[in-house]
Amino acid sequence: MALALTEEHLALAESVRGWAGRVAPPAAIRAVTTAGDGGAALYTGTLRPALAGQGLLGLHLPESLGGQGYGLPELAVAVEELGRALVPGGFLPTVLASAILLSARTSALDGLVKEMAAGTLTGAVGLAPGIRADAAASGTGAGDSGQSRAGNGQPGTLVIDGTCGPVPGAGLADLVIVPVASGDRQIWVALDSADVEITPLDSLDLTRPAGRVGVDNLSVPADRVLTGLAPGAAMSIAATLLSAEACGIADWAVTTAAEYAKIRHQFGRPVGQFQGVKHRCAWMLTAAEQAAAAVWDAARALQGAADPRTAAPDTAAGPGAAT
Repeated sequence: MALALTEEHLALAESVRGWAGRVAPPAAIRAVTTAGDGGAALYTGTLRPALAGQGLLGLHLPESLGGQGYGLPELAVAVEELGRALVPGGFLPTVLASAILLSARTSALDGLVKEMAAGTLTGAVGLAPGIRADAAASGTGAGDSGQSRAGNGQPGTLVIDGTCGPVPGAGLADLVIVPVASGDRQIWVALDSADVEITPLDSLDLTRPAGRVGVDNLSVPADRVLTGLAPGAAMSIAATLLSAEACGIADWAVTTAAEYAKIRHQFGRPVGQFQGVKHRCAWMLTAAEQAAAAVWDAARALQGAADPRTAAPDTAAGPGAAT
């Protein structure tokens, strides 16, 4: 079971799958795994402009921000297909970052969202704790808006310190979004990669460079604090899109295993005819279909909440619905 259900989504999935097969065939993916750069060169030189040209980097964004005017369900379909092909680089980290910025209703950062859609800016999102607000340097600490007062008493500057990692795609990113512990709350900030220290990390994923993001008493301007982001929204969007990618990989694995079971012979007949192999393939298919159904429901639940500026308050699903 793939995420695509409607005719429009099936056409989108077919288009993305065909495109991925042309620009990132298995030979190119094998070359990436041996190059040791996590696909950075291929993504920056070839894939990023091609993804932007196909409109995939802005698929979920409104047209006013350079996007295609669709939403998270359509983005999930595209992410699944690109995951199936193991397309390397920063696509998923970038669309995750732009989706979070969109959900944060921070109009001051709309220019960054437009750059991501155009393929001129790459994003990444850290999900692990480790960065905290410096209460002493920030003065009175963060208020309900998530902003702080600097040591000189001026409102709007947040001072942060610590590390966050691993961050998928950090080595490719121009912009990094990370969570910050501020008292008993969690807030999110958008940081330029030039202002942070990114330490490369070894990763089991050979197609996407990971890194640890570190900050040392960094002052964050008020317009880089995502005060409009609802609690749990960033994690819900991340869980949905990362799971969509995993569904693509799982569906490829199920299909490949089943096809191999038809041609691999043992004791004079295909191994797929043995009951033990049949059961394992059936279990794999069931698990993959259950995962796809959960991701689809999560994407639909988050649709509308992704851009509260265009969603009716009484119809938009809350971010917790995805989890």
